[in-house]
Amino acid sequence: NWREEKYNSDGLLEKLTVKDTDGSVVMVASFLYDENGNAISQTAVDENGEAFLPHTWKYTFDDHKNWLTCIEFEGAKPLYITTRTIEYFK
Repeated sequence: NWREEKYNSDGLLEKLTVKDTDGSVVMVASFLYDENGNAISQTAVDENGEAFLPHTWKYTFDDHKNWLTCIEFEGAKPLYITTRTIEYFK
């Protein structure tokens, strides 16, 4: 497989097309982002136009607008929880 990627003017992945070695489309995915450039949703269809379950991301942020927790959902089911610690120095 190979990927064809389209980015928006902010440098964020907007559309991903996955193709087989013969050039036929295997999957097309589209992404949406919040005002800070964090992915908030992905919708995708297979080569027959059948939709995959959508993926969404929910975040918690600190006072500096950096995310501390990110939960990725497939449909309504949580798949991954990512947590991070950010230390600020004065």
